[in-house]
Amino acid sequence: MNTTPQDNRNVVTLVIQHKVRATSLAAYEAWLKRTVSTARRQPGHLDVNVIRPDDGGLHFTTVVRFADASLLQAWVNSAERQTLVSEVLPLLEGGDHTQVHDDPEFWFTPPSTTAAQ
Repeated sequence: MNTTPQDNRNVVTLVIQHKVRATSLAAYEAWLKRTVSTARRQPGHLDVNVIRPDDGGLHFTTVVRFADASLLQAWVNSAERQTLVSEVLPLLEGGDHTQVHDDPEFWFTPPSTTAAQ
């Protein structure tokens, strides 16, 4: 019987970075809660983490993991996600920035810091 941990070589991660307009912070956080809940219901969704900005900051980073690239791509291309992105764009400065990482482990630096990536 194989008792090794689940193989995570196919796990992909979507990193979403948003700079929220100062006047839209409450609306953005309400939108983000809805979006996280929606993402959790998608096939292949593994987990989601939201990194809030430091005191007074407006840069949010959301990290969403899926079991494989095709399931992530299905979520990214879905009409449901496209509607959510359309809803949030007026609340943001600079738009919706996404990166896909296919390595189970990666490093990133939130835009509000000066630390090395």
